[in-house]
Amino acid sequence: MDRALIEEKSVDHLKLFADVSEEARKEKLGRPPINEILYWWTRKPLIVSRAIALLSTIPSSRSIKDVRPLLGLGREKRAFTYQPNREIFEKLSSGNNRKIKVFDPFAGAGNLLFEAARLGLDCTLMDYNPVAYILMKAVFEYPRKYGEKLADDVKNYGEEVIKRARQELERFYHRSGRKALHYLWCWCIRCPYCGQRVPLTNQMWLDKKRKIGYRFLLADNDNFDVKIGRLSESEAGGYTQKGGKAICLRCKNTISYEHITSDISRRKDRELIAIVVKGSTGKDYEEPTKEDYESFQAAKEELQRRWKSLISEDLIPCEELRESGFGTHARHSPLRNYGFTKWYEFFNERQLLLMSTLLKAIRNICSGIEDRDYAKAVITYLAIMLCKHINYNCIGAGWNTSYIKVSPALSFRSPSMVYNFAETNPLEKTSGSLQGMLKDVVDAVRFSVGSRVNGKILLGSAMGIDQKNCFDLVITDPPYMDDVSYAELSEFFYVWLIRLLRQYY
Repeated sequence: MDRALIEEKSVDHLKLFADVSEEARKEKLGRPPINEILYWWTRKPLIVSRAIALLSTIPSSRSIKDVRPLLGLGREKRAFTYQPNREIFEKLSSGNNRKIKVFDPFAGAGNLLFEAARLGLDCTLMDYNPVAYILMKAVFEYPRKYGEKLADDVKNYGEEVIKRARQELERFYHRSGRKALHYLWCWCIRCPYCGQRVPLTNQMWLDKKRKIGYRFLLADNDNFDVKIGRLSESEAGGYTQKGGKAICLRCKNTISYEHITSDISRRKDRELIAIVVKGSTGKDYEEPTKEDYESFQAAKEELQRRWKSLISEDLIPCEELRESGFGTHARHSPLRNYGFTKWYEFFNERQLLLMSTLLKAIRNICSGIEDRDYAKAVITYLAIMLCKHINYNCIGAGWNTSYIKVSPALSFRSPSMVYNFAETNPLEKTSGSLQGMLKDVVDAVRFSVGSRVNGKILLGSAMGIDQKNCFDLVITDPPYMDDVSYAELSEFFYVWLIRLLRQYY
């Protein structure tokens, strides 16, 4: 390759880098559809991907002014929504772009080479992590191979999965009156001084905009009642736990972190404190009814009844939950401190019944697809849909009181203990529901099809790459020490993916 434009220095370069940085900041607000297919810990902005690919392949004899029209900066929509003009690019790169072989040995979800592939370069992407490998196959390989038909079929098969789940599980979410969208829970402990049952929460809001929250009132038998209504700022600022310590509702004594963790580890006590319901103009809040408790109890009993069968069918992730590599930046205490040692323990009984039901439905539906290669592509996306929903429907998901929606478990990168967690009704149209997850996956497929990307996807170590397989250009963002412990963290998805994909990969 000749000397590239990226190797030059000029004021125009600095101005371009500043404009690209500003567009990258805005891109985070209007995220590309491929970013929404599934959470990945490091996704580079596509505008950065495009800028690097262009500047690295266009010769230095060209100017920055020649490059700008291909970037899509300063238009009505975000730059990634505009397909770069390959004919203009070929002229600028002297027509050699199809001969340029580009390699990313630490590709992750593949964002850094997405725009290089969009420009028509010969791209090879590699990662050691099987979850990253699956994501890259879903973005680069299958959309190119099967086209728009794939998006339509994933949508149809996904809707069939949801339909079967509804038929089997709807009774466990049934309630008279307004439909439940989310169930809000609190972990509870017993005060070591007076025996009072204490729910753990660091604030009392349900809805900051409308000033709605909950109060805990002392009840008989050392229990408590929950009352939902409008709160003042001082009331909402109340808490029963903060900074790793709890405060008893009755005797007001401070309860240590050691007691909190040992109590939860031993008794696994939690309480349903509020139901987010479908109102006439949005979301409303109701105190749990007897029917809500009975529906959950029925799901719990159904899981117990099926347990041996679910284990024998490999529908429950019994793998050890390893946290040793969760990194130095974790904001919450390790899950094992609270007695969670297996991955399936990161779900309440109704959530676990749901996930195992979805697993089985996806298996059965895809087993009926005669073309094995096509079934492999379809089940990959349905597995991704399941994993995406898991991020929004486990005991690590929280309730965002400002935006009135579920906060995914990986909001802080690692699955963590959340004292007041949110359970999503998967069958209703709401944040984190199955319908929304399916839409995101289908939108990602359509975006990849329209972008005309293609790439060779490799699973393995960069140390083992064949040196005879030379590349003209390496564009990569290597891992930063233990900033993200990809292996341990991605097990959050892997223990579910393997139960669907091991027969196909």
